[in-house]
Amino acid sequence: RLQGPNRLGGAAPPRFLVMLDDESFVRLGPLHNVVSRLPRRRVYAGAIMDSLEVSKEAEPHSVVQTYPFALGLGFVLSWDLVLHLAESGLPLKTDGGDDIMLGMWLSSLANLQYFDLSVVFHAHPGENTHLSRDCSPDSVIIHGATEARCEAQPWCCSCF
Repeated sequence: RLQGPNRLGGAAPPRFLVMLDDESFVRLGPLHNVVSRLPRRRVYAGAIMDSLEVSKEAEPHSVVQTYPFALGLGFVLSWDLVLHLAESGLPLKTDGGDDIMLGMWLSSLANLQYFDLSVVFHAHPGENTHLSRDCSPDSVIIHGATEARCEAQPWCCSCF
């Protein structure tokens, strides 16, 4: 059983869980601004996708529909969803990308609220992906902002 409030020493339970990839950086002020505007229940927020481009030999660059999921660079779950997953006792499928699996697990829940935050949850321009964009004062999570990239492109990392 998760007992976050007791372990964290606070009287009130946490409102959200924020998951970050090990190559992601988070700006706490903008993160607080974003989560303070979210509802408190049934929230799944991040750079939400509902399909993937898959390269196969037979069908190069084919698009595969998936369950909506937040890309693994980082996402936010309301605490009620965290407790549901932890306490459900369901044998959840675990083979596959963790971001896609989480989307699959959550897809069966009624009244799940998806919030696409891909404008402020994005990749560093040096990553050259569809989520790459320059940093801004509103940037919350930036994936791939390595020390070398920040030295090479200080204009992007200056918001840290």
